[in-house]
Amino acid sequence: MEKEADFQITYSTKDGILEIIMTGKLIEADHDRMSAEMTAIIKEAGANLVLVDIRGLHGRLSIIQTYLRVRNYPSHVYNTYIAMLDT
Repeated sequence: MEKEADFQITYSTKDGILEIIMTGKLIEADHDRMSAEMTAIIKEAGANLVLVDIRGLHGRLSIIQTYLRVRNYPSHVYNTYIAMLDT
């Protein structure tokens, strides 16, 4: 039986900027799925300007984990300007 996600992702486009808001609780097992969902949203929107608000997300990655994951993003994400909003 698969566990339901404890995190939620909502998004909208405003003034040419894709705004992604992540809330809830993130556990280590969900990191890859969350990353894949975010990448799919960016690709589907065809956005090259993205603002990601993670202030409501509990259980973030460490700096080293974040660096290692960013190195493995798909190539279309590298042509995207992404800003993260945190506390």
